[in-house]
Amino acid sequence: GVSKKIINEIVTGKNPITRSTAIKLGKVFNISSEYWSNLQNIYENDLARIIEGKRIEVEVKKFINIPEIKKTYQELVKIKMIERKTWVKKNYSEIIRSLQIFFGSDSLDYIEEGEYSYGSLFRKYKRSKINRYSVAAWLRIGKLKAIKTNTAKFDAKKLKGSLLNLKEMSNKKWINYIPEVESILEESGVVLVCAPKFENTHIQGVVQWIGPDKVCIILKTTNQSEDKFWFNLFHEIGHILLKHSKKEIFVDMDINGDKKDQQEKDADEFAQNELIPNFNKRLKDFSNLVQAVDAISLENKISKAIVAGRIAYTFKDDKRAWIFLNKYNNININYTNI
Repeated sequence: GVSKKIINEIVTGKNPITRSTAIKLGKVFNISSEYWSNLQNIYENDLARIIEGKRIEVEVKKFINIPEIKKTYQELVKIKMIERKTWVKKNYSEIIRSLQIFFGSDSLDYIEEGEYSYGSLFRKYKRSKINRYSVAAWLRIGKLKAIKTNTAKFDAKKLKGSLLNLKEMSNKKWINYIPEVESILEESGVVLVCAPKFENTHIQGVVQWIGPDKVCIILKTTNQSEDKFWFNLFHEIGHILLKHSKKEIFVDMDINGDKKDQQEKDADEFAQNELIPNFNKRLKDFSNLVQAVDAISLENKISKAIVAGRIAYTFKDDKRAWIFLNKYNNININYTNI
């Protein structure tokens, strides 16, 4: 029931053994059709591995000598997101494959495409030493954490209503308040990812939507001062509540304010107003900055570190302002939840 031509093409590897042909071969040779189908599967798997091996060789030649790739790999190994392999020739293929698996990408060429396309971002900030692969890895870590975190459906009204409670938590120790902040945000459909610093990324925070009902905030929380943690948190919440585009990923870098676009400026203003309303007007009531910190922090039920940080930023051109800030802000946050 099969033509000589088809049989010949099967023998010479030009035609596959289909399910129908496997059944017929099973009858002719009195060997189960599963045997013939399995032969075909083994052949196709072997062929795919050969093709994949050649593709990996191409990837190795293209990427293994890029210093930024090696640095990104080392960053991921350090936080145990990728298994450590010695950076020697015999391991190159496995190293590249492990990076592909981490990024969920068939090729490292795709890292800067689609959701990891930040060409306009880098042009805007004109950074000369941004490691794009580490930026993509940092965002990937946040996305992976957000995907596996169960939250309620996003509720803007509930998120807005939680801001006062969040502010008051700043008076606790960070080791205690960060888990509480995570829990409150999850009730509003927001995942807080506390991520380690990656060299040459310059990122302070990120907002990216994970579907229509979940949004992810990623914050740098290693060697981070408390005032910056709270400002960055409220800045990212600002992107969300000001209804900035759900299709865009907002990557906030440590840059001067005069280089920021309007959406970033709006998010800054949101954070400033929510944390300390009428700050500039209230500050004029005091000739003594220590008294200002005590009074304004008490009035707004927030930590003194946040107020001192705002004062230091207001007088950022005066070195004495930063010395003043250090009196209230000498504890750095070191916390990750990835």
